[in-house]
Amino acid sequence: MNEGRNFDEFNNLIIPEKQEENPEALRMPGALPFAHEIEELGAVFWLENEHLMTCAVRADGEPDIDNIGEVTAPESQEALDLINNKLGTNFRYENFAGR
Repeated sequence: MNEGRNFDEFNNLIIPEKQEENPEALRMPGALPFAHEIEELGAVFWLENEHLMTCAVRADGEPDIDNIGEVTAPESQEALDLINNKLGTNFRYENFAGR
């Protein structure tokens, strides 16, 4: 896998304008148009209405779009720091309800 890889097909699913073109697309209003892979975490991350969303990257290198979820219990602040660096966010471990 290539860290920072551009998941064009996946991003097309989460861009609201693309949802109109593809009625089977995931319904994610307000999603940012870019999902970022973080290889160290084995997942893809993006923002949806200020919520941190994720899905795993399968062994074939494709995002597992059948298992998308909100991050409610990050593994550590170090993991969040990797995410913050990619997304330009400032998530703090202590602010997650499920930690």
